Amino acid sequence: MKILVIDDHALFREGLHYALKAIDSSIELLQADSLAQARIIVEEHLDLAMLLIDLEMPVNDGFEALDIFTTLYPTLPCVILSASTKRNDVNKALKEGALGFISKNSPAAALHNAMNLILSGEIYVPYSIMHAERRVNREKRIDLTPRQLQVMSLVIQGCPNKIIADKLNLAEPTVKMHLSAIFEKLNVHNRSAAIAKVREKQISIPEIN
Repeated sequence: MKILVIDDHALFREGLHYALKAIDSSIELLQADSLAQARIIVEEHLDLAMLLIDLEMPVNDGFEALDIFTTLYPTLPCVILSASTKRNDVNKALKEGALGFISKNSPAAALHNAMNLILSGEIYVPYSIMHAERRVNREKRIDLTPRQLQVMSLVIQGCPNKIIADKLNLAEPTVKMHLSAIFEKLNVHNRSAAIAKVREKQISIPEIN
């Protein structure tokens, strides 16, 4: 099985060659250090099973290579092999025709499994990238309960705990509990910081008279 890796780092290409060969002796890894060299090799080896394309190359980046090869050889699986973990890079690669996005940090066995998955007709994106994206989204989202939003509204108005308790028909200890929960969710330690975080995150706060 012939695979072409396009990467300008010779040590990475050689390391990949020996790692994949140790796992699957049927793999013949061809190497190109530029888009120009890769085009020549592809024309000479029309039986290639896959292209592995690095995103960051000095002359032509991986997206340019991806565009060219998916246009000229639409049946040849093109896969991005990159150190990038940016969700935007993943989305762009898949949108432009890549059948997979494999991290350079993957162990050789994981890389081999991903390649086999792609060759079987699946699209591969590493769980680590997807998980990181979900974690970032969770960190960006701050969910305050309706009661906490009411408490925060009165905090913004400068009301002390006793006034908040009276306005919301709560006991003062309950107000303190709500404030502690709010501070924990906002990752702050006082009212001023909580107000600043609410404004920074553009959290919608109800108006309470």
